[in-house]
Amino acid sequence: MLSIRKLRVQPERDNKILCGINALVAIAMIQAGRYLGKPYYEEKASKITHHLIDLFWDGKTLGHSFYDGVIQKQNFLFDAAAMLAVISMLYENDGSWETMMNAMLVYVEPFKDSEKWIESKSEDFKTVYASWFDNPIPSSIGLAEMGLTRAAILTGKVTESKQYKQPLHSDFFNISTLISNGLFHIITTGSIIPWIKLPPNTLQKRGDSKTDCYRGTCRFLHS
Repeated sequence: MLSIRKLRVQPERDNKILCGINALVAIAMIQAGRYLGKPYYEEKASKITHHLIDLFWDGKTLGHSFYDGVIQKQNFLFDAAAMLAVISMLYENDGSWETMMNAMLVYVEPFKDSEKWIESKSEDFKTVYASWFDNPIPSSIGLAEMGLTRAAILTGKVTESKQYKQPLHSDFFNISTLISNGLFHIITTGSIIPWIKLPPNTLQKRGDSKTDCYRGTCRFLHS
């Protein structure tokens, strides 16, 4: 059947590169690499993220898509939030991502206008507000809240507890709420612990103390 199908006129391929969607791919590869015990996947995710930065980040703004040699420079929260989330994950294993994580933090924060998140704002079109709906892919707001919360925890900032939103509709936001409400293990050690030895609800940060903080209680880890 394939040989017959190849005789037909083939549809054109969609060759454009989308910043945010590729960042989601990198997030999935990091998670797979960590909990399947396959560090190659995280190394590949790091290369993807470096490529996205080289292609879309000019030091101040983040492009949206690339096609046929042209970058669409319109700014979108989805792209910025997905990049912040993936960079915060890479930072757990590699402190050299700190500068880029801080830059993306500064870039993401202005998308929030009082209590509302803005998806995109341009001079020639009305302001478009972001969605909370996390289905079939994570929402811009869910990714932004998760990235901001993760970065705050990893850099030692205090986070306030949050109220959960409706399950299925706001699952990525609820992940950030779990973190803020102390339901993730915050592991602090001088060197990385293999992820496959840790529960999935874990963040790792570097420090002199060897502690596991969970539900407001910290215990010392024995070597």
